[in-house]
Amino acid sequence: MATTAQSQPQIESSETQSTEISQSHSRDIVESALIGGMLLDPEGEAYDKISGIVNEHDFVDPDNKAIFRAVQKLSEDRKMIDAFTVSDWLDNSGTFRDAPAFNTVSEKLLTTAGPTNIVRWANIVREKALLRELIKISNQISQSAQNPQGRSPSELVDRAEQLIFEIAGLVFSILLNSETLKYNKFRNDKYTKK
Repeated sequence: MATTAQSQPQIESSETQSTEISQSHSRDIVESALIGGMLLDPEGEAYDKISGIVNEHDFVDPDNKAIFRAVQKLSEDRKMIDAFTVSDWLDNSGTFRDAPAFNTVSEKLLTTAGPTNIVRWANIVREKALLRELIKISNQISQSAQNPQGRSPSELVDRAEQLIFEIAGLVFSILLNSETLKYNKFRNDKYTKK
């Protein structure tokens, strides 16, 4: 019996690690697909399509975060965005961990079929970032309840509400941005067909 009880936590730990690796892998694939899609956009409008949905803080992978930042800066400067210009920007910035950056950047191109689904991928990256933020806030609320440090339950509830409303505000802004993007696309399609 003691052997079974001892081995069970190891199995759970292994399953938990497997789930975390699987979730991390799928998250990295979506992030990389978004990055690759932006790099492959022939019109160079990919960043404009997703800039209201996702920002560099929504990325978990440090390489994806750095590449997104490079795309953002190049887009703001109205420069061409492709694997070469992004790699050059990263190499010149001196902040990218791998030099030359081209190898890492070009790997992102292998994870995407192109720019067609970048809005959907941006929404997924943003949704995952919101879930991570919700987990972080939930942990803060839980820790406050376990260790109130002299605060009353009423104060703890007020603080918990404040944190939850912050997340709700983020969700609302994403929905608003998403609907605005849909409306703008509808208007552009409507007036360009005439």
